[in-house]
Amino acid sequence: MSRFTSNKLTLSACCSTHGLQDGLTSTVYVLLPILAQNFGLGYAQIGLIRTVNSVAMWLLEIPAGILSEQFGER
Repeated sequence: MSRFTSNKLTLSACCSTHGLQDGLTSTVYVLLPILAQNFGLGYAQIGLIRTVNSVAMWLLEIPAGILSEQFGER
């Protein structure tokens, strides 16, 4: 496999993963009213779920950033 093909494959995998992650993250906001209705949750509880989701995303981005700094652009 040539270097160019390998780079295109890596870029395609990264783009697909990023798109999937963004799509799933956006889906949470669509599901919150459904969860609230099915489980009888109030506004404060839905707000807590949104906060926990945001904090978890933030915390998981820190190790990813550290790894990307260690491995560099390649």
